[in-house]
Amino acid sequence: MMRVLYFSFVELDVPQAPRTHTLGIVKGFARHGCHVDALVPKPLQPLPDIPNVRFFYLWPWQFSRIGEIWIRVLGGVFMFWLCAKHTYDFIYVRELEINPGPRWCARLFKAPLYIEINDLMVPFFLKSGAGARWVAEVARNQKRDFRQAAGLVVNSIVMRQWLLDHYHLSPEKLHFLINGTELPLKPPLGKEEARRRLKIPHGSFCLGFLGNIYDRYDFDILLRAVRLIGSRLPEFRLLFIGAGPSKPLLAKRIVEAGIQDKAIFTGHIDPGLLGELEFREPVFHTDLWFGNDQSRHLRGLSNPGDRHSELPRRVSGCITEGPVCDPA
Repeated sequence: MMRVLYFSFVELDVPQAPRTHTLGIVKGFARHGCHVDALVPKPLQPLPDIPNVRFFYLWPWQFSRIGEIWIRVLGGVFMFWLCAKHTYDFIYVRELEINPGPRWCARLFKAPLYIEINDLMVPFFLKSGAGARWVAEVARNQKRDFRQAAGLVVNSIVMRQWLLDHYHLSPEKLHFLINGTELPLKPPLGKEEARRRLKIPHGSFCLGFLGNIYDRYDFDILLRAVRLIGSRLPEFRLLFIGAGPSKPLLAKRIVEAGIQDKAIFTGHIDPGLLGELEFREPVFHTDLWFGNDQSRHLRGLSNPGDRHSELPRRVSGCITEGPVCDPA
């Protein structure tokens, strides 16, 4: 059985894509015959037991700025301690800017290091207005990490190309893996039932978005297109499944466009519940109608004959990917 040392710095109490992704990674390793030692921030509620996965909890100081520094120090110490006790076949980490601990442990204990990259940090910090010295330091640390790494795991072709162009990496070092989801335990809802629960009119055209709501996804283009064709599709609906920091701004733009009665926000849905479209948390409140607190699924929401109707698992509308990546 392969032994894996895993590190991820995400809030495991918050129902969001990074939590789902982190737990999905360790489950995936375990199901494929690996024993996983996972270094993660201590959640307020205990995580369910996962066979072949052992959690080592780090105190994140409520994810404050001090906590971000502390997690690097504590994570590095724990990682050194575990590597000294056990021989790991490889170390797998979710990338965190300026986090040299995994790199040092991989070099010292001669363990292959794999870095999962969910965002392009340098462009992100530049766009967010971070200082030039900070961005340069992030880039320098990335270069050292990438030089040490046995492989980089990316979920976007555009991201892969950006890394190749800016860090002059060997293409063999980058592994392109699309984010997936666990198969539902029960058959998904049928088309008519899904539309009824979402209050989507029969025969209407429904355009769906599934992912994190970030500015990098050009929702302005979507809203402009809706304004241009809205008169031709009087019964269209926009369905947004997901959460994110740009959700309030998107809701405001939809209200300003005067199409709030055409938009449905569901909030984050755990992948395992997509087939049932079950609401398990309050959704963001605004003048928008977000649908009821019952259930929904994407299957069959688009019109018969729609070119998207043959997507895997019959996901309706469009599942969009941003220009860079979807930070999971």
